[in-house]
Amino acid sequence: MAIRVDAVLRRRLHSNTLKLEDLKWQREEATRDLKSLQEEQTYSEQNLLEVMDQERVVAARLSDRAKKPSRELIKDEVNRKLRNELGQIRRFAKELTNNIERIL
Repeated sequence: MAIRVDAVLRRRLHSNTLKLEDLKWQREEATRDLKSLQEEQTYSEQNLLEVMDQERVVAARLSDRAKKPSRELIKDEVNRKLRNELGQIRRFAKELTNNIERIL
């Protein structure tokens, strides 16, 4: 009888040891994932700040062009490119904001 109990306890100990190792691995994996997400969040926030600066510059350039006297006011290729660039920057800023919200 004691031999059976001893065998059952050894099996249970071995099973628990395997479960403990699996839990440790899961914890390490979760820690790595968290660190990766934190790095991605930091990178996205830095990119968002840079994109916001670019957006302000392009918006200011468009505003300056629009404030010219009417005889100097022209809608040319530069104006179209600035508007396109502003649209692209705004879309990219929205993507970065969504990425940051997804991380949080």
